Amino acid sequence: MRTTARVSAELLLILAMLAVALWVLGRMWPIVWPLIVGLLLTTLTWPAARFLRRHGWPPALAAAVVTVAFLLAVTGIVALIAVPMSSQTDELTDGVLEGIERLREWAAGPPLNIDDAQVTGALDSAMARIQDSVGSMVTAVASGVGTVVNGVVTAVLGVFLMFFFLKDGPRFLPSPCAAGRRLAPSSARRRSSDCSTRSSSASGCGSWTCPWCCRWRC
Repeated sequence: MRTTARVSAELLLILAMLAVALWVLGRMWPIVWPLIVGLLLTTLTWPAARFLRRHGWPPALAAAVVTVAFLLAVTGIVALIAVPMSSQTDELTDGVLEGIERLREWAAGPPLNIDDAQVTGALDSAMARIQDSVGSMVTAVASGVGTVVNGVVTAVLGVFLMFFFLKDGPRFLPSPCAAGRRLAPSSARRRSSDCSTRSSSASGCGSWTCPWCCRWRC
């Protein structure tokens, strides 16, 4: 009985901690989401920044060049999608009007035999319903605009954070090799230190970290 009660208490404690963590995450989501976007963009663009830094570029210049190149690439993709769509707007409008006219001619013939007066009455009733629902439509449009604005702000913050992650991120990366050396015996720590020093000297990296960390810090 005591074991069952203890297990139940531990499960309840875990569920309570999970609920609190989710509640805190929900409250901090406007702050956490741009960080997540910035980390994703940094993961995408880090190979290019690392390539430039390995070839002697300063971290700030490499981060700035990669950020500008990323923005130009995104702008080019949006332009490639938007320009063809905008050029086909007139054709789409003409096609819609032609389709409405054909539907009207079909409805006027047998077996429906709907005359213009009935069509006009249906249009008037539809317009009246639309006017009655203007309030809800405005609310939906305002909600959509707010969502778009939040997305734009999140994207801007993500790019801003991406630049600083590319510039200064490697300074704050945790070193798994250092953690491993702290947990290893003294003899293993000395061998690891000698190996990392030789690897760093051979690769041209001035850092004391191992080759895996050197890839991120150089």
